[in-house]
Amino acid sequence: MSTILATQVRKHAKGPARAAGRYWKGKAPKGATAVSDSDEEEEQQASGEEGDVPMGGEHDVEEDQEEEEELPTKTLPVKSSKINVTLRDVAISQDGKVIVAGREESGRTAHETERDAIANEAEEMQKQRELAAEERKKESHNLVAESIRRELAESEECSYCTCFLRLRMIAGEKEDIIPDVDDTDGLDPEAEFEAWRLRELGRIKKEKEEELRREEEREEIERRRALPEEQRMKEDLERAKKSREEKPKGQQKFLQKYWHKGAFHQDDEILKRHDYTEATESTMDVSLLPKVMQVKNFGKRSRTKYTHLLDQDTTVGTGGFGGTGSAKSGGFSTEGGGCFLCGGPHLKKGRNYPDEYPVLPALMAPHRLPAKQRMDIYMTRVALAAGEDDVKIALAKVLHRPPFPINPLLNFDVFIFRRYDSRGKTGILSLPTVEAGHIFLRSYGGSSGFHVKGSRICFQTSKKPVDQSKVERLLSTPWQDPLVLQQERERMTDESKPYDLAQFAFGRFLADGKFVSECTAQGVAEVACDLERRQVCFTFRKQQRHSQSGNGDFALFIERITLSPSPDPVISALYHPSRIDAVLESGEEDSPVIFLRANVFPTFTLEMPNILNRSLVSRIQGFIPGRSMPPGCFSLMCTFKSQSDRRAFVHACSTRFHVRHTVLQNIPVIQGDDSSNEEELHHLLSRLPFEVAFEVEKAVSNLTLTPTGVVKLQDKLLELCETHSEHVVAMLRKFIACLEENGPTRGRRRRRRRSNAPGGNSLVERLKRTVDDFLAEQASPKGKLAPSNTAASYTFQLILTPTRYILEGPNADQSNSVLRRFGNNECFLRVSFQDENRSKLRGGFDLSISGLMAERYRPVLVNGCQVAGRGYQLLGYSMSGLKEHSMWFVRPFRDADGREWDANAIRNSLGDFSRLQHQPARLGARWSQAFSATDPSITVESNEIRKIDDRKSPLGTVMTDGCSPISTGLMRAIWKAYLGSKKQTKNKKHPSALQFRLGGSKGMVVEDPTLDGKVVCLRPSQIKFDADNRTFDIQATSVKPKAMFLNRPLIALLEHLGADCNHIVELQNASIEEANSLHNSLEDASKVLQQHGLGASFNLPSLFNNMRKILHLDFEMEDGQEGYRSDLLANALQCSETHVLRELKYRAHIAVPGSFTLLGVSDEWDCLEEGEIYATVSDDRKGIYEKIKGVVAITRSPQIHPGDVQLVKAVRRRELEHLTNVVVFSCRGNRPLASCLGGGDLDGDDFNLILDPKLHPKRTAIPGAYKSLPIKTTPHPCGISDVVDFIFDYIESDLVGQISIMHLRFADRNGPDCADCLKLAEHASHAVDFPKTGTPVKFQDIPKLKKQPKPDFLSHEGRDPTSDQFYPSPKLLGRLFRRVPLEHWAPEEWHEPNSPSKGEIVEDALRRVGLYGLGLPALDEPSEELYEEMRCLLDEYCDQLTTIGKAHTLSKNKDIVVSESELVSGTLMANWSDHHRRREAVTAMNMQTHELVRAVRFEIRAKEADHQQDENQDFWDEDGYDDEEDFYRENRLIAEHFRRAWAAWYVAEEALDDYPAAYGPQSFGFIALGRMLELIKAARELV
Repeated sequence: MSTILATQVRKHAKGPARAAGRYWKGKAPKGATAVSDSDEEEEQQASGEEGDVPMGGEHDVEEDQEEEEELPTKTLPVKSSKINVTLRDVAISQDGKVIVAGREESGRTAHETERDAIANEAEEMQKQRELAAEERKKESHNLVAESIRRELAESEECSYCTCFLRLRMIAGEKEDIIPDVDDTDGLDPEAEFEAWRLRELGRIKKEKEEELRREEEREEIERRRALPEEQRMKEDLERAKKSREEKPKGQQKFLQKYWHKGAFHQDDEILKRHDYTEATESTMDVSLLPKVMQVKNFGKRSRTKYTHLLDQDTTVGTGGFGGTGSAKSGGFSTEGGGCFLCGGPHLKKGRNYPDEYPVLPALMAPHRLPAKQRMDIYMTRVALAAGEDDVKIALAKVLHRPPFPINPLLNFDVFIFRRYDSRGKTGILSLPTVEAGHIFLRSYGGSSGFHVKGSRICFQTSKKPVDQSKVERLLSTPWQDPLVLQQERERMTDESKPYDLAQFAFGRFLADGKFVSECTAQGVAEVACDLERRQVCFTFRKQQRHSQSGNGDFALFIERITLSPSPDPVISALYHPSRIDAVLESGEEDSPVIFLRANVFPTFTLEMPNILNRSLVSRIQGFIPGRSMPPGCFSLMCTFKSQSDRRAFVHACSTRFHVRHTVLQNIPVIQGDDSSNEEELHHLLSRLPFEVAFEVEKAVSNLTLTPTGVVKLQDKLLELCETHSEHVVAMLRKFIACLEENGPTRGRRRRRRRSNAPGGNSLVERLKRTVDDFLAEQASPKGKLAPSNTAASYTFQLILTPTRYILEGPNADQSNSVLRRFGNNECFLRVSFQDENRSKLRGGFDLSISGLMAERYRPVLVNGCQVAGRGYQLLGYSMSGLKEHSMWFVRPFRDADGREWDANAIRNSLGDFSRLQHQPARLGARWSQAFSATDPSITVESNEIRKIDDRKSPLGTVMTDGCSPISTGLMRAIWKAYLGSKKQTKNKKHPSALQFRLGGSKGMVVEDPTLDGKVVCLRPSQIKFDADNRTFDIQATSVKPKAMFLNRPLIALLEHLGADCNHIVELQNASIEEANSLHNSLEDASKVLQQHGLGASFNLPSLFNNMRKILHLDFEMEDGQEGYRSDLLANALQCSETHVLRELKYRAHIAVPGSFTLLGVSDEWDCLEEGEIYATVSDDRKGIYEKIKGVVAITRSPQIHPGDVQLVKAVRRRELEHLTNVVVFSCRGNRPLASCLGGGDLDGDDFNLILDPKLHPKRTAIPGAYKSLPIKTTPHPCGISDVVDFIFDYIESDLVGQISIMHLRFADRNGPDCADCLKLAEHASHAVDFPKTGTPVKFQDIPKLKKQPKPDFLSHEGRDPTSDQFYPSPKLLGRLFRRVPLEHWAPEEWHEPNSPSKGEIVEDALRRVGLYGLGLPALDEPSEELYEEMRCLLDEYCDQLTTIGKAHTLSKNKDIVVSESELVSGTLMANWSDHHRRREAVTAMNMQTHELVRAVRFEIRAKEADHQQDENQDFWDEDGYDDEEDFYRENRLIAEHFRRAWAAWYVAEEALDDYPAAYGPQSFGFIALGRMLELIKAARELV
């Protein structure tokens, strides 16, 4: 990934850090405010400094905006405002110093040098003054001492002179002179001098200490000035807290503040007290008096009325401290008095008042206020015993009385933080309006508060920004009484309580209703309806294994955990209600047994407490740790200890989970024992041919056959393999289909004609009858439904879930170069790792999958797997397969030349990977090139390959990453071969660009007419490794443009960047109306299906157009006749509408008309400037040809960074006029534009061109540029085991989806440009590169929103977006989500006795066409031979359609099948938790139905040898319709085709008359009808 190299100018600081605007008392400079010593001020400051604690315990990060006063500073004068620049001689001395104009240069400017010189001079002068003062002080001291000594000495010589008295007075000898004064001076001069000296030294010491103290104080001030504001605040709080703790403080008594007598009347002892709040003595105990007398000055006129106002009605008229008018007494009017806050009337309990009482309009309609007018209130000193409900109940008594609205009640929310201290807990009170918050704070703000659970809660305005998601949730939901919610929770807890079981068993039900007990144990078992998690939970502890199949491993496990000193582990089986078919009870009286009949396995977990008693929950593969569950043991038998427990549990399941409750007369229970036949089964499978063995094992995994039953059939199966080797697979499939018809889906299948030969009901006899019927059918003319598209291959698949394995196939799948090169498709196996609900395996904070991965899946990747008695080893994967946790396996085989191939040999033959031998992730990525789904074309000669260099920017960035030119001659040859592989011979114009795979190279090639001959150029950015394979495989083409759709990340970015949100809403409205128009007419239905690519396999758009134009049919006829609307047609259209609306609601999949999605290529002609693109859109079928010019918004999915949407200029260039349906990027500049769009390149990426100016952003952001994570390497040459380690790391650490969802959550709260979103964008870039680098993104590094509701547009299908887990998003995505009218719908079976096809209407319309005039046969009953042929074709079609329907169900249960309407429309209606998985399933399903329909159309054609070449051309492309019209030029051939198509229609209608609910005949009739209408259209062209 390229990066932007930019030079940033470093900004200088504005000046030195300002001094803190607070000082300790007595230490503040003039003008500054000192800190008060009072407790109240310290307490208030501590409360303010404590701040608000955000949701989830995170701290607010706020900028320091405190008003602080700066200390006065001396400003140096500036001599001049101009700068003179002089150029002088510069030289370098020998020692490396710079000499300018003969003077050594210091590297500083003259101004800086002058400023430093002045500062140094001032500092030096200050030091000299201090030294001079010190010297003068010392000299003064010495002079005084010397003078005293001299005078004392002189006093001895002239004791009688006149100066004697003065000297003696100086010396202290005053007693002799003034005898009246008692003076002891002069008695001991030496002692007195020493005392004086000591006093003088003490004074000097004191001055020194004072100077040191001032110096320390100055240093402390400087230190605090340099500290961050948070650190200074913290020190102040600690000092204040310490001061409060050291100061004693007593508890005041009742009315103690009135007991004070005054200091004048106290004795001196009061001055010695340290706690001035201590109560003084009182002559009486006022608390013993009656309540009315507990006031000051009772009985006097000056007495106080109230001790406090908490229990008083303080409401008065308007004009109080919160009102707007004068406050008067009484009445309802605002002028006559009322509420002191809002002016409303006093409402007394027990009186009736009109609803229109005067309250604040803002309070009555909070939903009309903008988001900024809402308030959060910070709560402190919440009692430790108080919960959120306790505070809510107390607040409701205040907030649900006037002046707050009561109709409806004001909704509010309380959140209490987990943190607490000695003063209590803290929390947030969220109110929907600022007015309500102000009124509340006026009464209860500050230190007022009110008591809850014995503690007074204090309220103050929160400094934290308002949580808009919470406010939107408050405004959109009504008030819910916490008492009612508590009662509901208690009731749910009571109903969710576990019930003890006396016995239990996991097992399966047989077709005759018997329950086979397969797995049970001795221990403590419980079952409960967990209403909170909405699941049936079975728990078991202290297991003692007692089962029929292998208990050694489990007994060892029980012994290990029993000897463990830690608490017992708990094994849980969790059933989602949707997985339970019914709760079955026996009709026997007083039977304590019930059965939970399920269609899939439950989710098994193991909860293993550790020594700290913290539960560690992990997924396990079954009830027995370390072993898989027996096949089909979905159901659970529960034996309760009492009838009351049984009834309560059944009631909870039926009423809470809406599970069907059925009472059966008798449910026999038998013990299962098939373990002894497993080895015999595997031995038999190894002897059978692979396809036969695969069908047998698939039937065993689906519970159609048991291992015992297969062993009984082994002789017959081996005999059939010898005698009917070509048809044994078809015979076996027919036999298995007959067995499945006895199950719950038997009514959905068309029954075949059985032979009347007598026989028993044993498996051997039923197989013999099936073989006889098959051989009889083979005698009639019948074509084989076989594929003809060589690009598609039939693959076998193994799906591994935590509890079972599922075999599928052979299914039509996109081929790859390995399968085409080696053939032997039965030797290749696709293995997928999935969860029970078809989604990816994912762990979480409280659920680990590491043990399951190591226990269940790692042995398969390392040691291989056994399928159909053959061993398969890991071969490789494609990049798309890795994302879906799907890998390719292979078993050893011999090719046509007799060479043996295994997994290692195939990998070595792919190319030279020596450069990657220490990089396991990149090695696997290079292997994946060979497994990419591609279509073949030609083999390029070595002399046709030319290697050229990449074009780079001046900074060295590759501008042609993944793209190179190709000559026109070679492009035409490749395109011709490609159409041949697709069975398309129509002369279509070749595309301008191809995405290709060529040996070890990959990327894009763009047509260059200037290249002569046949040549393809390859660049270093395209060559990943060296390989000998020169087959040019095609992965994508630019033959047509793709439609452009908005998505959720793009909509979030466009809203943030200023695009017209109302226009996006208009586009959504158009999409909704378009979806609803499906039922208006056949014309509208055809347009919608064509736009969304629905019904393409059955060619529904063309069918609808032909029905309207040829048959003149519609849903509603203008002449009043009955319109055509068959059951399959109506359900298919409803499926299509639901699909479109579901994509609109949950994906924001909004079409943008006039905008396109194109492949990106490089400007090989260097004719585009930086920021320019070139694009021309052409679609002949739709009549589109547009030359794009002007300002265009361009982006690329997925969008996650604000810079992923850019505005560019589309220009026209003559050199590029031959290119269509591609976007050409300029190769000029420092960074390629493609890399600016989400880190894209030109190796096959699609780019969205938004031509609608209303969707253009008003501003753009700088594209993101991230440094790639290092590539993971190994010290040794890596092999397949290292690649396996990487695969497991990827499965456990694939966080792309979670990062995307978390990005949408943060963007909805704070905007896509917030710090968390930008961090997530960087992580997303690294997570996308994880498959190539092998370095995962650490889960703990991802920003998270723990335990906070999600925006409603992120709710999954089937979830309630109005629950507490979601909030109504105020952003555009939330509005779009809530505007889509979508209801859950599923197609229902036909239960009427008449045919659902409405075939008589179609038949009447066909007769009105005038077939005779067109040379077509009449609509008569077909001949017996043709009837039998079409009947057999219908039977085989129904079999294969049922197989496809079973393969793509969510539950993978053999008794469940996708509806016929879903197959025809190309949709799946089930609620999948992973929409990517559903998309992959829909793609695979459509490919298989496409191949099936093509084969049926081919069999309906006339079989004539002279037209065999034309028959192979029977194929239509993805666009359109009428691809075969060129083949019906001869009237006779058209008539024969029409006769066969009419016979197919006739057989389908007859089948529906006999069995209206049959599965398959309706869609078979659609195929035949479409064929007839195409023939009529071709016949008209001949007339």
